[in-house]
Amino acid sequence: MTASKFVSNGVYPTSTAVVLLVDVSGIIHFATEDIDQLLGVSGAEAIGKSLFDLMPPEKQAPSHHEWSTFVQHVLAEGPHAHNFQTILVEGAGKPLSVRLRVTPVPNRDELLVQIETETSNIERAQTLALQKVISAITTLDIREILDLILDQATYFIPSDGAVIVVEVNDDLHLVSERGYFEWKDIHSTYPSAEIMRAETTRILRETRRPLIIDDCQNDPRWQVLGAEPSIASWLGVPLVFRDTFLGMLHLYSSTAHSFSQNDANLAMSFAEEAAVAIHNTRLYEEAQTRAQMLETLNDLGVAVSRLDLHGVLEVAYQKLSQVMDTRSFYIGVYNPETRQFWLTQTYDDGQRIDDLVTPIEEETGLVGWVFHNRKPLIIHDDNQDLYPIPPITYGGDTRSLVILPLMVQDEFVGVISVQSYIPNRFNEQDIAVLQSVASPLAIAIRNAQLYENAQRRLAEVSALHELARTVTSTNSTESISQMVVNSLHTIFQCQASALLLVEGDEVILKASSGVAPEYIPLARWKIGEGVAGKVAATGQTMYIQDTQAVPDFMYLEPTLRSMLAVPLNFNDQVIGVLSIDSDTPHAFTADHERVLNIVAAQVAAAIENARLLHETRQRTVELEDAYRRLQSLNEFREELVHNISHDLRSPMTFVKGYIELMREQMLGPLTEEQVNALEVIDRKSDAMLRLINEILKMKDIRPDTLEFVEADLGDIVQQHIEQARMSYVDSGVIFEPAPRQGPLMVRVDLDKMDRVLENLVANAVKFSKAGGHVRIYCEPSEDRRHGRVIVQDEGIGIPSDKLNYVFKRFFQIDTPDGTSLESGIGIGLSIVKQIVEAHDGKIEVESEVGKGSKFWFTLPLRGG
Repeated sequence: MTASKFVSNGVYPTSTAVVLLVDVSGIIHFATEDIDQLLGVSGAEAIGKSLFDLMPPEKQAPSHHEWSTFVQHVLAEGPHAHNFQTILVEGAGKPLSVRLRVTPVPNRDELLVQIETETSNIERAQTLALQKVISAITTLDIREILDLILDQATYFIPSDGAVIVVEVNDDLHLVSERGYFEWKDIHSTYPSAEIMRAETTRILRETRRPLIIDDCQNDPRWQVLGAEPSIASWLGVPLVFRDTFLGMLHLYSSTAHSFSQNDANLAMSFAEEAAVAIHNTRLYEEAQTRAQMLETLNDLGVAVSRLDLHGVLEVAYQKLSQVMDTRSFYIGVYNPETRQFWLTQTYDDGQRIDDLVTPIEEETGLVGWVFHNRKPLIIHDDNQDLYPIPPITYGGDTRSLVILPLMVQDEFVGVISVQSYIPNRFNEQDIAVLQSVASPLAIAIRNAQLYENAQRRLAEVSALHELARTVTSTNSTESISQMVVNSLHTIFQCQASALLLVEGDEVILKASSGVAPEYIPLARWKIGEGVAGKVAATGQTMYIQDTQAVPDFMYLEPTLRSMLAVPLNFNDQVIGVLSIDSDTPHAFTADHERVLNIVAAQVAAAIENARLLHETRQRTVELEDAYRRLQSLNEFREELVHNISHDLRSPMTFVKGYIELMREQMLGPLTEEQVNALEVIDRKSDAMLRLINEILKMKDIRPDTLEFVEADLGDIVQQHIEQARMSYVDSGVIFEPAPRQGPLMVRVDLDKMDRVLENLVANAVKFSKAGGHVRIYCEPSEDRRHGRVIVQDEGIGIPSDKLNYVFKRFFQIDTPDGTSLESGIGIGLSIVKQIVEAHDGKIEVESEVGKGSKFWFTLPLRGG
C-alpha cells in the first residue's frame, strides 16, 4: 500500500462500532468492548497491544512501514478523517478486510481509529450520515456528538424538529434540539418530569424498539407536553447500549403520517451510534474522573504534609471541582477550643460566599446535626428523602446534598458538603469521591490546626518574652501601658485591647489599640459598673462570650460581640484591668485567659514599679534639695561657730589674765570665799578655752594640714598603754595589752594620733567600773594592707539605735544613769573620726548594752 491509497474524507460503509485510541506508533491506549465481537480480543486485552499484533504475520512488517508514512500524511493534513485499508485477523483466525478510519485527536499525540467492515450498497446513504457522526466521536464531547446526530437525522429524515433526551441519574434531560421545538431552554440541562411520565417514554423504555405515532391528535398514547407547538406525527427511538436505556431520539412533524418504517430504521441506526457515543464518552469520562480522583487523592495526600490550613482547604476545593459538581459547596472546620464552626470555601451556585464563623451552640442546621450525630447526611431528592431538620439554604430550595463528617479517629474535625438545586445530582461515585477525600482532608486539617496552635503558642511565648524584656526596661507607666496593648493586639489578633487603671472610685482607660478615637474619652466606669468596673471591684476575671446575650451590657463600641477582662493585681490590691475584645461571639478560649493573666501579672508589677520609681525619683530630688539646703546651713553653722569661737578667744584670754592677777592679789587682797570662787571661774575659763581651741582646730583637720611621719603602730599603742596606766592609776581599770604581731608601719601625724587614742581611752575608762578591763592593741587586717587599732572596754555599752550617731558632731548619748558618753559638748569622737579619715582611714564601733564597747580604726600600711 502506498500513500496514494490514502483517501481523505472517503466514504466507506460500516456496520460496526469498534473504536480505538492509539498513539502514532500504533500502540492501543483505549478500545471499545465491541472489539471482542469483531476480533475476539477484549477491550482490556487490547490496551497496550500494537495494531500490527492484530494483523496476519505476513502483513505486519509491510503494514508497519505503510502506517508510518500514513501517520505523517494524517498529521500534516490536520484534524480530518483518513482511510487506511488493511487486513486484520478475526477471532476464528480468518483474515478480515477492513478500513481504519483515522482522525487525529486535537492537542494530543493520539489518533482515533474506527474499524470499518464492508456492508451492502443499500445502506450507503445511511452510512454517509453515520460516517460524519462517527468522525465527531474524536472530540469526546457528548454535546457536540448529539448535535451532529440531530443534524444528520433531520437532514435524511424529513421532519420539522427533533430532540435528543439523555437519562442522567434516573432523570431525563433535554440536551439537544433542532427545528421549531423550543418549548424549553434545551441547552441548560433542564430536568423534564413531563417527559419522564409520558406514555411514549414508557413504551420506548420497555420495548427498546422504534415507535411511530401517525396521528398525534387521535392516538391515545400521545399527550401534549407543556407549551409545545402543534405536532401531527411523531417518531421516537430509544438510545440503548447493551440493553441499557440511555435516552431517546424524538422527531416531530406538523403533518400526519410523515414517518415510514425506513425512517424508523434509519433513526434507529442514528440512535445506535448515539448510544455508542454516549457510552464511550461516559467510559472515557469515567476513566478521566477516576484518574482525576486518584490525582486528587494524591494531591490531598501531599496536602496532609502541608501545614497551611488555608492552603489545604483551597487544594481540596480545587481538586474536587475537577471530578464533581462543586458549584454549591463548603467546608466547615471545627475549633474545639472556641466551639466554633468556620465555614469556608463556600460557594452557592458557583458564587463565592464570605466565610462565616458560628458557635456550635448556634449551629442548629444540618451541620449541627452532623456534628451531634457524627454521621453522614445524604439527601438525593428532598421530595422523596426527608431532612432530619429543616435545611438552611442561600438561594433557592436545596434538592439534593451530601454532608460528611471529617473525623480523625474519634475526634470531630469538621464537615465537607456539596449541594444542588437539582434532585439526584450526586451519584454513588460522587459520594465515594467525597468519602475518599474526607479522611486525608481531616488529617490535613487537624495537622494544620496543631501546627497553627503550636506556632501561635510559640509566637505568644516569644511575644511575652519580648514584652517582659521591654516592660522591665521601661520606667514610664504610659509607655508600658501602650506597649502592652499593642502587643496584645498583635498576639491575639483581636478587634481591640485596652488597659485601664483605678483612680479613686473609677477605672479609666489609659492605653488602647484598635479602639476608635471617638470612644476613648468615654472609656471610664465607676467601680462595680460595666465589665471593667466589676473586674476592678471583685478582682475576678470576666469573659462575656456573647454581648448580645447580656441584657445590661454597657457597650463602648457597637461591633463588640465578646470580651475577656482580667484584673491587674499587685500585693492583693487591684490597680487596674486588662481586656481584649472581638467582633465575633465566643472568640476566646482558656488559652487566651491564661496568656492574658500572665501578661497582667507582669504588667501590674511593672506599672507599680514604675510608679514607685517615679515617686522615688521625686523623693530623691526633694531629698537632694533638702540635703543641699542642710549642707548650706551646716556650713553656715560651722562658719558661725568658728567665727564666734575666734571672737571669744581674745576676751577669754583677757579674762584668764585678770583671774591670774586677782589670784596673785595684785588687784587687792581676797577673802577665802573669793579665792574659792575665783578657782571655779578659772576652771570654767580653762574649759571654755579648750572648747574654743577644739572648735577652731576642727576646721584645720585636713590631709594637707597634717605633718606626716613614718611610725610603727605598735610603738604608738604601747606608749599610750603606759600613759594610760599612769594617768588612770586611781580609776581601778586594768589595761591589758595584746601580743605584738610584728611592725605595722604607717604614715601619721603623731600629735593628731595621740589625740585619737587619748579620746578613745578616756571614754573607755570613763564608762568602765573599777576592776574592769580595757584592752588596747593593734593587728594587721586580713589582707595585710591595713593596720587596725582596737580599744575595747567592759563598760555600760551603747544602745544599738544610737550607734550611727556616735561620731556625729555635737551629739551626746545619755546613759541609763543620766551621764553623757563624753564630757563637754560632744565633739571629741567627731574630731577622732575627722582625724582618722584625714589619714585615709576608717573608724567603726561595736557595742552591746551592759557588756561594753569596741572601737577600732584602720590606717593604710606602708607598702600595703
